[in-house]
Amino acid sequence: EYKVHFTDSNKEVFDAVIVALPAYAASKILKNIDERLSSLLAEIPYSSSATVNFAFRNTDLSRPLKGYGFVVPSSEKLRVLAGTWASSKWPNRAPEGYSLIRAFIGGARNSHLVDYEGDALAHIALEDLSKIMGLDAKPVFYKVFRWKQSMPQYIMGHLERISRIEKLTDGLSDIAIIGSYFTGVGIGDCIEQGKKGAEKIIKNL
Repeated sequence: EYKVHFTDSNKEVFDAVIVALPAYAASKILKNIDERLSSLLAEIPYSSSATVNFAFRNTDLSRPLKGYGFVVPSSEKLRVLAGTWASSKWPNRAPEGYSLIRAFIGGARNSHLVDYEGDALAHIALEDLSKIMGLDAKPVFYKVFRWKQSMPQYIMGHLERISRIEKLTDGLSDIAIIGSYFTGVGIGDCIEQGKKGAEKIIKNL
């Protein structure tokens, strides 16, 4: 049995637990259960990023946004990591006559940029979007979102570390550990992790 403490000071007891937290947070709550497992989880590094979301009038854009966006290689030496043409990628993301462009900034190379003021981040993003897309339009508005310590880094030795984590968790029949730090950060990868965690708990209960 596991006693879970909630932020409102309530406590409940459960027969099994699925830990769906970033590796560094999972490490803290599992320290009293398995120190080796906790230590391995704590070794997984994370980076921070910010997204700057711009709304543009289509009439101000020099060309239609056909496609989903782009990824910027490090050799380009720009501060924008990638761009998503959100209104082209998904329906109903922008009203008729408008486009939504999302720029990603930060990451492992430039995590410090995430702490910049919103206006500064918007300026950086527009400057790089101009170089990448030839964009010279003025946005109708923009909004910044910051994601601190949100992206696990698959550094050298990651697969070996994950293999050791999985072997240790195999010995915990009533605990499942899932997260984007295992095999992928995509939504599909995380759903697959959730299914595996649920299947393990159901099988062992």
